Formats: sequence, C-alpha cells, structure tokens
Amino acid sequence: MYEKNDFRFENKYFISEKEMIILENRLKNIMSLDKNLNGKYSIESLYFDDQYNTAFNEKMNGISIRSKFRARFYNGNKDFSNLEIKHKNGHYVAKKRVFLTKDELSLIAAKNYSFMKNRLENEVFKNFYSIHTKKNIRPVVNVVYDRTAYTYKSGNVRITFDKNLRAAKPNSNIFYNVFPEGPKVNPIILEVKYNNFIPSVISELLGGIIISNRTSISKFCLCLLKLEGGI
Repeated sequence: MYEKNDFRFENKYFISEKEMIILENRLKNIMSLDKNLNGKYSIESLYFDDQYNTAFNEKMNGISIRSKFRARFYNGNKDFSNLEIKHKNGHYVAKKRVFLTKDELSLIAAKNYSFMKNRLENEVFKNFYSIHTKKNIRPVVNVVYDRTAYTYKSGNVRITFDKNLRAAKPNSNIFYNVFPEGPKVNPIILEVKYNNFIPSVISELLGGIIISNRTSISKFCLCLLKLEGGI
C-alpha cells in the first residue's frame, strides 16, 4: 500500500504559549504560512477504532508500526472532507486519503459504510471496509483544534502549532477542553514534519526550546482519555 517515498518524519512536542511566540517570531522570517486557508484554520477529525480498541491500545502500548482511520474537514466545512488512513512506523508517517461528500461523511458518522462496497477499487475504502467486516470499525471520538502552519520548500518541511484541543463524543456538539485553560496548563502541540532531512537553518531555529519537550502521545488518545475521565 505504501512506497518508500510516501513516508515522512513526524515529531511532536509540548511547548508553552511563550515558547510558541518565540518560535513563530523566528520561523516567520524564513518560512511561509501554508498557502491553504492562509495558514490558520480549525481542524475537526472523527476517529475510528475497532471493537477491540486496537488503534488506541497499540498507541498506548508503544507499538511502533500501527494504523488508524479518521475523517477530517476544515473550518467546519463538511462539503470538503477526506477519509484518511494514517500509518506510523516509528517516527515515519505515511497517509492515504479519499474525498468524501457531505452525505458520505454523514453516513460513516452513523456507522453506515455500505456505499464503500461499490468503491473498493480505492485502497482507503478497501482497507477500511475489510477491517470493518472483520473487527467492526466504528466512530469513537471527535477531535477539534486550531492550527497555524508554516512551510519550507527545501526538505518539504511543515511546522504546525496546534492549540485549544477539544474532544466530543461522535455525533455530539458538546466539546470538552482536553487541558485546563490558562497559559501554564494549556500546552501548545508543536509538530515538525519533513522528508529525508531538515535544513540546518530550521534545526537551529528550533534548537534550545523543543529538545526536552518531545512527546509520543497523540491527540486521538488524549481526547479519548478526556472523554473517559482519564485527564
């Protein structure tokens, strides 16, 4: 399903709002805001797991090779959404996606996947439907956050600052803040993604702030734990 060139490095860090401001002031001098949605937008993802909670348990148990499915749209616009499979191999990440109509998004949120039967030539639908028939995939959590994204052409670097992480049960409009409010307790999630290398000019700008703040936790797990009362 994946070729070598499909994979990128992905590292995540918890940083403070003060550290975010410092980093943004550094990075904006050499990086560009993502051309999509002017670089600042909200993301909402509906995550799926099977009846054995495989995706959640593999992540929490530190399994290095794993996959999970999510349906994602931006700025609340459900007319343009995607069903994605995200595959993780250590610090390498690969993604495959397929476009969903607004009606298809509503169907999968309601655990109705029958429309996929006629579209199994698409590898995302084929993989999703195959796992569903064996393990009963269903939506488990809605994840929402606000993102600012910067890009750098050399190395295909993408640096994002994600804040205001919220969680909701599937098909619910009641969202809960994952972290307590306030600059000292509501961390920013910094993600650094690149292909085969990260240019030294970027690495130097990141140095000194993020080295000790690296994390392996995922927004998916954080939000599920919040709903279950674990945070």
